Amino acid sequence: MKGKYYTFFIASSASGGMRRVRVPFYVLHVLAILAGVGGITVLAGMGSYSRMLWKAANYNSLRREQDTLKQQYKALQTEVKDTNQRLDSLQSLASEVAVAYGITRFRQTPFAFSDDGEQPDVVYQQSLEEFSYLERNASAVAMSSGGMRLLPAAQLSSLGIVPTLWPVVGEITGHFGERLDPFSGEGAFHA
Repeated sequence: MKGKYYTFFIASSASGGMRRVRVPFYVLHVLAILAGVGGITVLAGMGSYSRMLWKAANYNSLRREQDTLKQQYKALQTEVKDTNQRLDSLQSLASEVAVAYGITRFRQTPFAFSDDGEQPDVVYQQSLEEFSYLERNASAVAMSSGGMRLLPAAQLSSLGIVPTLWPVVGEITGHFGERLDPFSGEGAFHA
């Protein structure tokens, strides 16, 4: 059996003659297989390159995000530093107010104990308690500055001379109009 051939005729314009080229059948199959392998190689290279570009874009995005987070972290650090400075200032002012009005001498006030080596959360909670105490007892602090005797509500029951259900802050021997209502801070007449 004779092998199959493909015959190509090539015409040359310079000499005007024709040339005949015989190519065996299997050579075209080999060329088709090589073209397929080459196409697959090109597609794989393009896929690898596009994946590399995608990873580089993700990396660049992560770097930008990291830089943004670093800037935010620095801004938060300065904000925390400023807040801590203000908190220290408020704590010292609260302590000065407590000393000025004589609140520190009572044992059941938040001003009685202070340790310098405490955790920030504990210090923050203590300053909140001091602020709340001053806020609750504003009328008592106002009375003490007016010459009246300062007795916080927690200390009244421990003295034994004031009834436990006494509705106003003030001395027992004082006149009714001179005592202040602890809830509204106004003077009240009790008949």
